[in-house]
Amino acid sequence: MKETERIEKAKKIEKVLGCTYDEAYQVVLDDEAVDKMTSVKEIEDDLTEEQKKINKQMRSTTSGKKQTRKARASVTDVNKTIVFNTIHQALAVDIGMPTTVKPDKEMIVKYGGVDYKITISVPRVKKEEA
Repeated sequence: MKETERIEKAKKIEKVLGCTYDEAYQVVLDDEAVDKMTSVKEIEDDLTEEQKKINKQMRSTTSGKKQTRKARASVTDVNKTIVFNTIHQALAVDIGMPTTVKPDKEMIVKYGGVDYKITISVPRVKKEEA
């Protein structure tokens, strides 16, 4: 900033704050020093301990309540279990015993030296149908 700009700014601050010209000029110089600070560390080094504590609190707070994800209740679908077991039994009779990976959801069948993964899923019900 040019010296003339500093003087003008100091005169405005002097009128607004009602302080001496020297104090206003020092405010302008301090303001320039703060504007030149680029890293967070430089800015934080300039803070008092109380300001650092408040700064840390403000950075760590979330808006509103803490939002924790609730675990979904595991609901077993009886019809899905019946379908899974029926397929499992049919494959056991015709091809060989399938390996259950996830109960009521996923199984692996070995046929001709190749592993086939079978996954049973139920599409979501559309909101209009619900």
